Amino acid sequence: LLSLAYILSWICAKLFFARVVVRNKHKIPLSGPLIFVANHRNMILDAGMMRYSCKRNLYYLAKHTLFTNKILGWIFRQANGIPIYRREDDPSMISKNKDSFSEVYKLFEKGKCLNIFPEGVSIASSSLLKIKTGAARMALNAEIKNNFTLDMKIIPVGINYSNPSRFKSEVFIEYGNPISIIEYKEFSENDFKEAITEITEKIEESLLEL
Repeated sequence: LLSLAYILSWICAKLFFARVVVRNKHKIPLSGPLIFVANHRNMILDAGMMRYSCKRNLYYLAKHTLFTNKILGWIFRQANGIPIYRREDDPSMISKNKDSFSEVYKLFEKGKCLNIFPEGVSIASSSLLKIKTGAARMALNAEIKNNFTLDMKIIPVGINYSNPSRFKSEVFIEYGNPISIIEYKEFSENDFKEAITEITEKIEESLLEL
């Protein structure tokens, strides 16, 4: 059964773009929890291209303001969206993130996959903004919570457009080498913050290459 997210992404790929080129799809593990981290150049189209090109079903973290409209909120939920509460949107709602992250950790324990854009904002530029630590924190905390039994991996993804603002342009999506979180087990036991920094720097280095 095709998910709503995949159906919408297929329509997006066929309607908006002349060609979608996907490279190194074979690097995606067929099972186990994954966090896909991608650069963010073209708003919601990036999420669509991720789902279209990925052979795993994806869940998404999205700012909670996208869920406030009843109709749009229903669509985002059906498309596997999970609301995240950002301080810049409403600092009084930050505490609700506890429920969102609890939902994410349950997904990981079931071997599901999450897609996030660690730059935090979409910018129509070929340059990469500073990478936030959220992906590293979620991955490492999930493993710690489960005594490093999840085999959690982070997959960096480069999304590049021939012209992000032009209709019927081309899209190039390249999957990078998985970052295995269990490699940071001993590191995290000694210095959690330093482990987060190391993982985040690895993500940034991989995205810059892609």
